[in-house]
Amino acid sequence: MLFKAPDAKILIVDDSAINLEIAAGLLATFEIQCRTALSGYEALDMVEKEHFDLILMDHMMPGMDGIDTAKTIRALVPSAKNTPIIALTANVVEGSREMYLRAGMVGLVPKPIDVKVLTDMLDKWLPSGKKIEVSDGGEKQVTDKNRVPLFDCLDCDKALELLGSEQVFKNIVSDYYKRGKEAQKAIENAKNLGILDEYARLAHTLKSSSRQIGAYELGDLAEKLEQAGKASDTATIGEYHTKTMKMFEELLQNLSKYFM
Repeated sequence: MLFKAPDAKILIVDDSAINLEIAAGLLATFEIQCRTALSGYEALDMVEKEHFDLILMDHMMPGMDGIDTAKTIRALVPSAKNTPIIALTANVVEGSREMYLRAGMVGLVPKPIDVKVLTDMLDKWLPSGKKIEVSDGGEKQVTDKNRVPLFDCLDCDKALELLGSEQVFKNIVSDYYKRGKEAQKAIENAKNLGILDEYARLAHTLKSSSRQIGAYELGDLAEKLEQAGKASDTATIGEYHTKTMKMFEELLQNLSKYFM
């Protein structure tokens, strides 16, 4: 079903600003009202003060993660007892769906986000009275594999297949580029200070955001750093950190010509 829902209100919870931008950009195509929170604590405060039709919840967040946030909302906010909470996460391993359901969530949308999966979840869990069916007059993607890509350093066709909108894709790549130097600095600082849980969290964000824009090799390297950080595996970090950061730097340099 194709629909818009201008009267619906969704809270997106994620500690990464770029991941918030990605989710909000996709929801904007449905004309949904979006609010964002950068932590579980901020989300809890917002849910206590206002009503949301649905909550999209990241898992890996510092302080109070998505699992604890969902459980706390269910336990302490009576008005949100029945508000659908959907995990929006790159932490998808065997048994993860059951883990999210036990925490009081109703489903899972993996990162990188596939707009078709997101659409199905929204269609299922948004109040039917707030959805307005629309005809299939939306943006059509060019499928000619011989066309010049939007960004020559990214797998644009695969990214567009997930996102479903060229404009959303352009906006997301722009946000990725603008926040790139800050992300680089944060990862380097966490490594130099030996804060491996923070290092793993930042590598996790780099993994999901890179894959979302079609930088899959970088995303795969970032996953190695994420897993190494979680395991306190300094040998693997030593093996892959410099290579990953060099690839990240080269990607940002290649993108710079599009955002002069």
